[in-house]
Amino acid sequence: MTTEAGKDPDVQVGDGVDRLLAQLERRLAERQSASEILIADKIEKRLEERNSSRNRYLTIGVTIAGLLGAGIVRETITSAASNAVDTKIAVSMKQIEYTKKYMDFTRIAQKISAADSFDVSDRVAAVGLLRELSKDEQTRSEPGFMPTLASFIDNMFSSGNMSDIDEICDLYKTECLSNPGIVQSLIIAYGRHLLGQQGTDAEHVKQTSARFNIAYERAKGETRGNANAYKALWLFKSGNAQDRKDLDAFIAFLNHMPEDQADGFRSTIDAVSKLDSLVKDSSRAEPEDYEIVNVAQRFLAAYGPSLTRAGILPRADAAAAPVAAR
Repeated sequence: MTTEAGKDPDVQVGDGVDRLLAQLERRLAERQSASEILIADKIEKRLEERNSSRNRYLTIGVTIAGLLGAGIVRETITSAASNAVDTKIAVSMKQIEYTKKYMDFTRIAQKISAADSFDVSDRVAAVGLLRELSKDEQTRSEPGFMPTLASFIDNMFSSGNMSDIDEICDLYKTECLSNPGIVQSLIIAYGRHLLGQQGTDAEHVKQTSARFNIAYERAKGETRGNANAYKALWLFKSGNAQDRKDLDAFIAFLNHMPEDQADGFRSTIDAVSKLDSLVKDSSRAEPEDYEIVNVAQRFLAAYGPSLTRAGILPRADAAAAPVAAR
């Protein structure tokens, strides 16, 4: 049977879909924002894929019809073509939706990075978008995604939103732990969080320590040196003052660090042992910041001389005076 326009039903369905997607493509292409142009490009690619697949289905159908008779296979071909088109449309529309969410996350993350402060609503929206995007494998492979994610994690740490960092690392564990920049950010975030906490419940400390150790195992080169500094400081803070066997063993290990790790160790100790190095504006320092500095300076008073003799620390670092907590 043919339609009043003289076309087979499966062809008419395909043409209708062509018009629908083409109209959507034109409407998106008329918009000038970068995100919408990217979406239009994706529609065009999906349309080409759909047309190629549909033509392949029809060619196979014509061949079978020649062997078995058109009447036997017409209904099957029409149904198969229609289903294939419907599936392609669903996939295309879902990918368009993810692309829009990716561009929204990028926009909010850049807005947060560019500002001295940000609205809670922006943070909540960005984390919500990351939850949705974690379901899309293509987003994870976007070239700009990981640098943007790394920047967002840094901003969450600077604003004290550790629970958001925990969730992001759970959602994107493989990506985070394979990215050197993010591993370094996690070392700093969890290391300082451990050192600055006061009176935190034991379970929270245990979980934070476990997250630090996971990042520690992935750290390499200078970042491993940064991680060694935070680990030594944490062993010093959390250990029994009368029994320093674990810390003493770790200090002995530090004496044999490669030079790139030693550089990272020195830079971290220097950063956390001085308040004006730890925070941009010391007048806005939090109690946690003073706790970190005190831990670092007490560590230097106890172990600075031996680390200096081993050539790990310069002499100036071993003589720092403790800063009173507020």
